[in-house]
Amino acid sequence: MLNYRLSHLTTDEKFITLSEGSVAPPCPYPFTKSEKDVLKRLAEGKSMAAIAHDNHISLATLKKHRGNILRKTGDKKMVSLLKDCLQNDWLEN
Repeated sequence: MLNYRLSHLTTDEKFITLSEGSVAPPCPYPFTKSEKDVLKRLAEGKSMAAIAHDNHISLATLKKHRGNILRKTGDKKMVSLLKDCLQNDWLEN
């Protein structure tokens, strides 16, 4: 999470806060829409079979998406990638 504060210096040299908040950093990996959907559903705890059924795709296609995700990130296990995605809010974008 990145925190920010937008301030303005007034003519009497006082700072006033115009806006503040936080934003999630963008995901550093070039996931496709389908790959991002798979990650979101896995993070929700859905099974591979349920995800394939809901998306009207074969289990083989879903496994291909999962393999592409791991290849792009260099991760060996989906669990560590999902942990990073959830901690950094990469699935929200």
